[in-house]
Amino acid sequence: MADTELTLVLSGHLCRPQSADLRPFWRGFVELQKKLPAGKPVRQIVAHSWNPDLAHLARTVYGPQLERHEQQACFYPEFMRQIEPPDRFERGLDRLTSTWKNVSIQSVLGNARSRARAVALMDELPSSGGQVLITRWDLGQTGGEQVNQLVADASLPEDYLYLSYFSEVDEGYADMWVLAPWHDARRFGRFDAFVLDSLAGRNCYIALFSGDGWPRACIKTRFAVWRSHPVGQRIHALISKFVLGVQNCARGNTLPQRVVRRLTLPIQRFLSQPPLTAENSCVPGFVAKAPVFPTFQALNIHALLKYFILSEGLRDRVRFLTHEDFELSAQSGQLINPQPLVLLLHEADDAAMARLLSESPLPLGTIYQMAGGSVRQHVSDGQGGWVVTTLQTVGRGTRDLMACALDAALCREEDAAPVLIMPSVDRYLGCTDWFYMNALAKFLLWSRTGYVGFASARAGKPSLDFPDLQLVRGGGAFSLHMALGTAACMRAFVDVADPDLRAVSECADRMLLEFPVVVKNGGLF
Repeated sequence: MADTELTLVLSGHLCRPQSADLRPFWRGFVELQKKLPAGKPVRQIVAHSWNPDLAHLARTVYGPQLERHEQQACFYPEFMRQIEPPDRFERGLDRLTSTWKNVSIQSVLGNARSRARAVALMDELPSSGGQVLITRWDLGQTGGEQVNQLVADASLPEDYLYLSYFSEVDEGYADMWVLAPWHDARRFGRFDAFVLDSLAGRNCYIALFSGDGWPRACIKTRFAVWRSHPVGQRIHALISKFVLGVQNCARGNTLPQRVVRRLTLPIQRFLSQPPLTAENSCVPGFVAKAPVFPTFQALNIHALLKYFILSEGLRDRVRFLTHEDFELSAQSGQLINPQPLVLLLHEADDAAMARLLSESPLPLGTIYQMAGGSVRQHVSDGQGGWVVTTLQTVGRGTRDLMACALDAALCREEDAAPVLIMPSVDRYLGCTDWFYMNALAKFLLWSRTGYVGFASARAGKPSLDFPDLQLVRGGGAFSLHMALGTAACMRAFVDVADPDLRAVSECADRMLLEFPVVVKNGGLF
């Protein structure tokens, strides 16, 4: 594999235990697409999950070259007799009130084992080399902004390991994502065994963490403790936002504006200082005293990751990144396993079609150009060109043209493919979030949802199946001029529609029929 390409390693739970909420998985997919460096295309994907019932979902969305989905076993027999004393991780922990109440050896080892098994699949890939991104299915959905945002850029040297820099880096390294060279990433294939050895006391992990003093760490000041607390982080963010707003309002050259800028600049500099840590800071004259943590806090995947990297001799090649290190919006984002669409256009001339074929971010399987009282079918020839056929229609009305296009799609066995109906090429290319659109098309393909709308004057109840999707009654939730669905479902609606497709929408509104509708700030189209 070329060094300019990326291998993606996914692990963990597709859907959290005892939950039916799939939105973290879909949000993670959208987040990953947005944050991947555009100059480092993903060529290989391996995946492991603890959700065998959702294997088809992972396959539909990511299309991994190698995958393994299994039911998470009970690890109790594996570690039960290895932890001495048995209550080592319960001493000092109040499981009713502590923030550590849900942490267990089962969950920590499950996280580590899924990652190790995903990494082990790399050995079966046809090519090796380049960088490897090890991450979780729910990227960006848990933890604070400091740790859950992927920071990657094609210009980063490839011989380092990259991790998130955050205020708790002395205690442990954020595990949401790791960007590493191939040979270093492969070491994580034994991460689960290392975690079990650490918790069982077969290395120095517990002794250092809760006894002799944790390496590459220092005791925090009271201010640092307050700033790293979730409440302190929110207050810090609010004050920073307020100061920045004041500075933006005082950009002029009048005396009061200059005074305001001079008064707020020291505050802004103080607020923008990164957290001081023993891991990544140099303070002349400062003598660090190694901290000691309660033993129950050793059930900490961040601390375990740190000790793993130290034990493997990798710390000298670790570099920390924050989401402020790059202007990511200008150079990031790539579609993962882009979903082909069947596109129906109500209006499109030849110039618009030429623009569509050259600019569409998503691949188009078949295009039906419904204009001028006829339907023209555009089918890719597989070599970069298109075969255009004029279809025979029963009539020249809007309903007849759409029925003809949908019948053709069904004849081409595209009944399960996502069918997108758009008023025009401009409206289609005006999509505000192609990463979300790619995910939505995959959701429809996987769930076989017959209809999804894009415009509604009313709010509905949120769906647990997909983010920003609401179940809406009336208010323009249904339309055959702009929607996403299956060819079979759309064809059934056309059978009961009026010639210009407007009365059927009014009927759906008056009957308060419920439809899933994308509800995003500013809309998707």
